Amino acid sequence: MNGHKNIWILKPGSLVFFGGEDITLHTDEESIFDHWKVNKNSPSNPHKRTKAIAAYNAQYEWIVQKYIENPLTSKKLAEKTSRKFDLRLWILVTDFDPLTVWFYEEFIIRLAMQDYEDDTLDIKKHLTNASIPMKELKKNKNTDYEKDDKKALEPYVKGSYEFVEEFGLDLWEQKAKPAIENMIRSVFEAVKENFKDHRHNTFEFFGLDVIIDDQFDSWLLEINRGPYMDAYSKTSRHVSEPGVPVLINRFVIEDTIKVLLDWENDKEADTGGWNLIT
Repeated sequence: MNGHKNIWILKPGSLVFFGGEDITLHTDEESIFDHWKVNKNSPSNPHKRTKAIAAYNAQYEWIVQKYIENPLTSKKLAEKTSRKFDLRLWILVTDFDPLTVWFYEEFIIRLAMQDYEDDTLDIKKHLTNASIPMKELKKNKNTDYEKDDKKALEPYVKGSYEFVEEFGLDLWEQKAKPAIENMIRSVFEAVKENFKDHRHNTFEFFGLDVIIDDQFDSWLLEINRGPYMDAYSKTSRHVSEPGVPVLINRFVIEDTIKVLLDWENDKEADTGGWNLIT
């Protein structure tokens, strides 16, 4: 994890920032503090829907994390190049007392725009937020983006079945998945007291961002409340036409209804892709 470049990632901790806004990479303490001093009261580009919040909460917190310098990179998913990627997974919490957490079996892979290199701090080589290629495509007036942003983003967002095709089912089932499930249990056990006023008969989605390093160890990057559900990736499930994949979010939403309605009345009921882990 530590690598040899001493790279650290700095990002705003406020909830008013989305998709890689103001995230920077640094290799020394001085540059971290220099960036913070310049930007602590004036975020460079607050999301248009949250300008009022950003102005009200101008002195927001910052998060500094040790950057994982040895990420597992993909050649097949990135079409023979070597791109960094992370995993966006969905978590469903249906109760905090007792703690009841569900983990969705399919996920999306988010690829960086360019080949991974640790000799440069260019965010297009390091960050995997889907909004980064969206902004670049829009800035360059890409015709595919103008016509259909989901289609234009297909090279940068892949499905879990494509991860398995490249790295094998054993890596996922025997190492990555158990580690991630333990990670989820530990996180929600640690914070459940903060949700003690959670109302019964309600639920909440969380987006879990995980990176896998070149030793196949899993690392938690962050957890997002109310994650963006309009996933661009497709699933391996087939509906009416054999071999024609559909967007994952369709099944995530449909299967959530199975949990909230069917499982609550019958603990043996089919819950689709949701697996109970606590």
